[in-house]
Amino acid sequence: MAEHYPYSVNVKKYGKRFLRNLKAIYEGKYKYIWASNGLHKLYDLEKDPGEEEHLIEKLPHKAHEMQRSLERRLGPLEQGDISGETVKIDESTQEKLRALGYIK
Repeated sequence: MAEHYPYSVNVKKYGKRFLRNLKAIYEGKYKYIWASNGLHKLYDLEKDPGEEEHLIEKLPHKAHEMQRSLERRLGPLEQGDISGETVKIDESTQEKLRALGYIK
């Protein structure tokens, strides 16, 4: 499974520390999170369900493999500064996001 978390949703829900796009992929017991600011994460969900121990330095080959798999599923991963980017969300979409708990 692969997911994309646009920064506009994350910032509204969690604050400016999430001013980045996130994309995640799950393979077996591993979860890899790609971040547009370069702070990628790799977790072993069986040993660390709370996602506290980052494994990229310990398992760089696994992280690279999962990043390639994520690119195949979701397309190119582009890093960069998104701080100047603005996204306008229409009222109907905002209502749907509120109903799902993504925004207040």
